[in-house]
Amino acid sequence: MMIILLALLNDLPILAIAYDNTRVSQRPARWNMQELLTVSSLLGISGVLASFLLFFLLREAGFSEPVIQSMLFLKLIIAGHSTLYITRTDGWFWQRPWPAPLLF
Repeated sequence: MMIILLALLNDLPILAIAYDNTRVSQRPARWNMQELLTVSSLLGISGVLASFLLFFLLREAGFSEPVIQSMLFLKLIIAGHSTLYITRTDGWFWQRPWPAPLLF
């Protein structure tokens, strides 16, 4: 059940990007594949390490298994949504254009 919720809660904001208020570039985007693969690999590895660290810290603090599962679920949801806010524009995510209300 948690996997289905995770997939739905991550896919809905991705679909909502179609209604976002971002600026459209006049030229086609060119991707630097070496930089893209390096950054995505580092973010992926750091996300996995953060999940394991959170798991071990919560386990050592004496939290029950359902609480640990809920915290890891929330971590995965928040990480997916924050990635959308960070990558939606070239500048900082707190600058204009603001995200569309649908993304919230």
